[in-house]
Amino acid sequence: MSPKRKVNTHPKKQKKINDVVLTELSQPPAPKWQRAPADTSAIHTLHRTPEYDPRAKRLMWLGVTIISAIIFALWGWSLAVQFSLFDINRTQEKSLLNTARNEWNSIYATTRESPLQKKLDNKKIENAIREIIANRSTTDNAVATTSAN
Repeated sequence: MSPKRKVNTHPKKQKKINDVVLTELSQPPAPKWQRAPADTSAIHTLHRTPEYDPRAKRLMWLGVTIISAIIFALWGWSLAVQFSLFDINRTQEKSLLNTARNEWNSIYATTRESPLQKKLDNKKIENAIREIIANRSTTDNAVATTSAN
């Protein structure tokens, strides 16, 4: 069993601690954008940033640049090799591309028809619509007469 630590409960010291806590709590928090007070020498002595040797820093960046250049060069070489080995004539996509190209050309060719051909096609469509309407009215009449019997 460890010995219990004695807590200092001297009234004068406790009052000082209470006063400090109350003053800290009563002050509104400083906005984040506000600068630190000018006298921060104690903070700077505790958190001093280490100074680096400029030569070592240059060597580090040179190494990073060289390694990055090697990676990009190998990546580009790999892409070039992959594209050179690719032959579209040996793939199924070649037939799909040819089919799509032929369909596109046929669709484009039909849109470039002469105005006379378009008029003839419109007349054929009108005749087909009239025929459908006539057939429907005759079937409606037939259904009405059979249901009436």
